[in-house]
Amino acid sequence: MSVAKSRAVMKSSHPDKPPADPAQASAILADCHDDGAGAEALLRAFLAERDCNRPSARFWIAVYRLITEQR
Repeated sequence: MSVAKSRAVMKSSHPDKPPADPAQASAILADCHDDGAGAEALLRAFLAERDCNRPSARFWIAVYRLITEQR
């Protein structure tokens, strides 16, 4: 899957809402970033927290947990 397609899937229809499915997001990140998928999820969580978007930060932490459980 291309990075452009990954970005399109990862974007929510509303900026205050994270994508709906952590399992789908973790699969996409793993496909696009291989061994860097966990770091990408944590970076997204960090950036969401810096933007004061705690629901999105929690979502990306859930994605990170799924990625680490799969390895």
